[in-house]
Amino acid sequence: MYPSTLEEDVEILKDESLTYNQRNCVLFRLGEKEILVFLIQTAKLIKELMQGSQKEAKARLVSFKYYKVCDNYVKDSLFKLIQ
Repeated sequence: MYPSTLEEDVEILKDESLTYNQRNCVLFRLGEKEILVFLIQTAKLIKELMQGSQKEAKARLVSFKYYKVCDNYVKDSLFKLIQ
């Protein structure tokens, strides 16, 4: 619902005329968007992984950008659910 995209926020942060408060507001907004992107990408990946085998899931995870962030969850929870 923000008026700017994540990419636009990155560009806004390059503006050296931003005040301290403006910069912090954009950083906060950017952080929320990065978290949302992570959650969306992770949910899509998990849905995809649940449709294949453990072997296929392990191979696919290697290329997932955020794998190291969710490594433990995937190994401890998700792999046990994949048939």
